[in-house]
Amino acid sequence: MKSTIAVFLGILLAVPASWAQCTKDTDCKGNRICVNGECVEPLTSTMPESSAPQQPASSQNMSAGWALPAAVAGFASIAPIMGLAIGAAANSEEPAISIPLGAAATGLLGAAVPIVAVGGKSAHTGGSGPSRLAFRIPGWIAYGLALADATTMIILGASDVTVPPAPIVITGVLGSSACALMSVDALVARKYALESRADSGDDRIRIAIVPSSKGCALIRDSA
Repeated sequence: MKSTIAVFLGILLAVPASWAQCTKDTDCKGNRICVNGECVEPLTSTMPESSAPQQPASSQNMSAGWALPAAVAGFASIAPIMGLAIGAAANSEEPAISIPLGAAATGLLGAAVPIVAVGGKSAHTGGSGPSRLAFRIPGWIAYGLALADATTMIILGASDVTVPPAPIVITGVLGSSACALMSVDALVARKYALESRADSGDDRIRIAIVPSSKGCALIRDSA
């Protein structure tokens, strides 16, 4: 009698398993998954942007831009500017030599600083901090003074007025300092942009709703 009951219970337990379409996801065809013994199509959806957590404005669209190449170009221009300024100072009594050298240094300075500034600006999507202004403001001041002094000395030299070597060298130092300060500003901007981009992340949530005859299965993970 006991053996008959055991066989009967075994049959009852085996029948529902034979009715099930699947026991695991690999038993289903295509992308369907196994839920409660049935192969069903997963329904995936993404929360709308308005429901997703918003990133701080200071960390959105952060990019290093071309701040690094601009900074390298700024540092590389220091040696030529100083070399031309020293050459002009060494030949201050010969306007035919000193004026072209001074003009070349002035032209190089006039182009280098704005280029570096634009390169730094390409990484400015998160605003400017006090550390940035500590380099940028003195850089623009040195740039303006160097251009004004250089232009004045070129005009004096063209008017047959001998300019002493010291002011020429000082102007070269001012111009080189402007390039260095703006290059450091670009590097700081790049560092800030990269750090802000690393701190920000994609916080959207992906939800998969899988219907079945006995209800729904909800799967939630980060996108």
